[in-house]
Amino acid sequence: MGRGKQNGRPRVRGFMDHNAGFRAEVFRRHRYRTDLGRLLGAPLLYRRLAEAGERIELQPDQRVVHYFAWRYWVPLHVRYGHEVYRLRRLDESYPNQWIARSGILEGALTMAWHMLLDVPRWFRFSRLLGLTPARRVGLLPLLIGVSGLARGAEMVGIYATMLDHERVARWAQNF
Repeated sequence: MGRGKQNGRPRVRGFMDHNAGFRAEVFRRHRYRTDLGRLLGAPLLYRRLAEAGERIELQPDQRVVHYFAWRYWVPLHVRYGHEVYRLRRLDESYPNQWIARSGILEGALTMAWHMLLDVPRWFRFSRLLGLTPARRVGLLPLLIGVSGLARGAEMVGIYATMLDHERVARWAQNF
């Protein structure tokens, strides 16, 4: 979720490809890229849709169920780290390109940057869910803990990719 409103709904800044629905004609016009990896296509697809003027809206009343297990969730974020590292190098308009020029600090800076972004995102999302202000603040320590775990796993993925790109790329494709 982005800041502000669009057509009376929260502005969309991107999407995860497993949480997006498309009309058939839109899907046919804007094919998902699979040549770059499993999740690398989502930010590129979002930008292509936005640049083409396609209507992209958050559906806050839509409810989905996700499977959650630590043994899946933590390695998933390691894969995200690998993919963020690759996206910075494949897509010159990927946000915060300065991080890619930070050398060995890239993983730690990415972790810190993403954790800092998670806090305002939490407040926008929890407000949309209808949580009271007291509950939003009360759940903040839990959010910071979960964010630290996820972003720490992403950091591991970035450093693993720096050390052995080919091996991590093979693992990410088969995860």
